[in-house]
Amino acid sequence: MTTLKDFKHFDPLKNNKELIPDAAGVYMIVLKKNCKLPKVDCEYCCKKVLEKEVIYVGISSKSLRNRDFRQHFNGNAGSSTLRKSIGSLFGFKKIPRSQNQDDGKTKFNERDESFISDWMRRNLEFYYLVHTNFDAIENFLIENLNPPLNLSKNSNAENLEFRTLLSKLRSIK
Repeated sequence: MTTLKDFKHFDPLKNNKELIPDAAGVYMIVLKKNCKLPKVDCEYCCKKVLEKEVIYVGISSKSLRNRDFRQHFNGNAGSSTLRKSIGSLFGFKKIPRSQNQDDGKTKFNERDESFISDWMRRNLEFYYLVHTNFDAIENFLIENLNPPLNLSKNSNAENLEFRTLLSKLRSIK
């Protein structure tokens, strides 16, 4: 049986990315103490793990290091729904991700992406667990923790208004 004690902690400001395994698993993105998501016209609530608010749960089928650190904390919104949600909460304008502007895939301009990376490193940490049954663990965590930035797989009535607003913000081009 997996427990929260099995998860490893990572602070992108303090730890070396090489500590994150290059293996499949599940992760929880949490707000550092005294940090909040960008303010919008709708309130949200977060469950806490180890006294930190869980805002997002995700999986990596191949590499936690690549997914968590490279794509989320240093990538662009084109490859990270977490970054797209955070940038949308800040109200950043989306631009096409590729030459094919008709595919609807977007990211933010370089300045905004850099701001998101800096903001995330200052305000977020994550916990990860190497595990092959990552889908089941992710589903369990989303159902029980109701992270406000998880739009898919989250049918919890609590935070529904916030998730609805976030979906609208994410769809604005």
